[in-house]
Formats: sequence, C-alpha cells, structure tokens
Amino acid sequence: MRYITLIAAILVLADLAPCATAREKRPQAGLWISTWWMKDDQFHHWANCTRLPSIGLYTAGDPAIIAHDYAQFRDIGIDFLIMDDTNGVGNDAGRINDNIRAWFDFMDHQVPAQRVPICIAGGGEKRAGGKAIQQQAADFC
Repeated sequence: MRYITLIAAILVLADLAPCATAREKRPQAGLWISTWWMKDDQFHHWANCTRLPSIGLYTAGDPAIIAHDYAQFRDIGIDFLIMDDTNGVGNDAGRINDNIRAWFDFMDHQVPAQRVPICIAGGGEKRAGGKAIQQQAADFC
C-alpha cells in the first residue's frame, strides 16, 4: 500500500510542475479605460448612455475612483491598462488629459512591484484620413 501511495504522490507532483509553468506563462490581460467621464457631465458624454454605472456618475480621474478600480484590477490579475485618448490630445478642454495624468500620478505612488503598466491609445484624430494617414501616425521612425 505504501508503494502505491508513493507512486501516486510522484504522479501528482510530476503533474503539478507543468501547471505551475503554464500559470506563469499565461496570456497578459489588459483593460481599456474610458477617460472622458466627468461627474459634472460638462461635455455630455453620460447623456448618450443607456445604462449608468451602479456607483452613479463619476470622474475618471477622481483619486477615490482610481484607488477603488486599482484594487479591483489587482484582485482580478490585470497586467496593463490602456488609457483612451483617441479623441485627440487636449479634447474636452484638457480634462481627459487631467484624468490620464491622475492615473499616472496614482501609479507613481505605488511601490514598483505593485504598479500596473499604463499605455495610451491615441490617433483618433486621424480616423477620417483612412489607412494611409493612420499608418503615418503609427510610424515613429
């Protein structure tokens, strides 16, 4: 009986190693953050929503909202964030820029191991120009 138990234990341990490796090499998960939300709705973004957030209207750069969202993102294993700045730099009187900056400021105050990398999606102002103009915007070299 001890012999069978030992073989079973070896098989279980042998099977665990590939699982651990697979978990370490999992695909990266990111989230798109809509940065134009403002609690005062000065630019009427909420006006076109058919469903509102359960927390009510909010400002995307509010430090309390960022802290709340960050905690949830860490809990579910989000690896990176994409800030939506596709409507053009400086849109909404610069308030979108302020919201994005608030996320960077928040992340800068986290210990490095707890930071979630942030990238910015841009180029929406080139949308009407078609593929050639969009490619030109993407070529930084």
